[in-house]
Amino acid sequence: VAPLQTLGKVFSLSQEYAEEGHSSSMYFMGQLRWGDPGFSFYPLSYLWRTTPFVLVGLVLAVGFAIYDLRFMMLRPRSAQVYDLRSPNRSRRNDASLDPFSPHPTSSFLLPSLLGFALLYLLLMNLGAKKFDRYLLPIYMPLDLAAGIGWGLALSGLSRRFLPVSRQWAALGLSGLIILGQAGLALPTFPYYLTYYNPLLLRTRDVTNDMLIGWGEGLDQAARYLAQQPDVRQTTTAAWYGFGPFSWFYPGIPVSLSDDFQADYLVFYQNEVQRELPARQLLLTYLR
Repeated sequence: VAPLQTLGKVFSLSQEYAEEGHSSSMYFMGQLRWGDPGFSFYPLSYLWRTTPFVLVGLVLAVGFAIYDLRFMMLRPRSAQVYDLRSPNRSRRNDASLDPFSPHPTSSFLLPSLLGFALLYLLLMNLGAKKFDRYLLPIYMPLDLAAGIGWGLALSGLSRRFLPVSRQWAALGLSGLIILGQAGLALPTFPYYLTYYNPLLLRTRDVTNDMLIGWGEGLDQAARYLAQQPDVRQTTTAAWYGFGPFSWFYPGIPVSLSDDFQADYLVFYQNEVQRELPARQLLLTYLR
């Protein structure tokens, strides 16, 4: 065990990725790119991978965060409110009169979650090498922030318009949102990475905007070839051949660079977008 050497390699490799960018071609916004694909890569990637419900929740969360800040700054600290309807005229905080008044937890948690996501996004944009998977750490904080935004909005609306059954109303509306989220994801089963934001799909083509395909679907090609005669004696050259393809292929997988020695070739969208391993190979077979 060599912890110092291991940490040194991690930081060295991180610096290399940040400075040098992509060593092979990268596909973004309809173009092949080398090096840094640009500042818009991560924001667009997030928009494609998130859901309409999360986006609405984030808008609500940002609104409540700003409202909380304004409320705390402008509220007179000496103001006190007495409930004249109560027999003992108990004192109440003035925030209780406002159905959308800030909650102590959300007042701290929302800015923290949103601030972390923004700071992480800015720091990751400093690096020249960019992949959508590098942005994974911000999804859970932003989903949580969106959930808080929805929760505060539903709670405030139920207090204002449904005072008698506000808990059941908020619970029912929350259930509808959860079902909506599931309804967007379940149609992509079992390849959940093929989900893309339906709001963007209405006006844009994801295959033009970003690199797609992380091996999903190669199992189908492997299962098809597995039904061919004498498959164990055959060789197949496939993108991501050692892994998503080879797990389901009983024959011999080889690299695409050995295409002339293979019995079968399996091309993949990721590979075609980046024109890998060579453009001439794609032109030869994909006319």
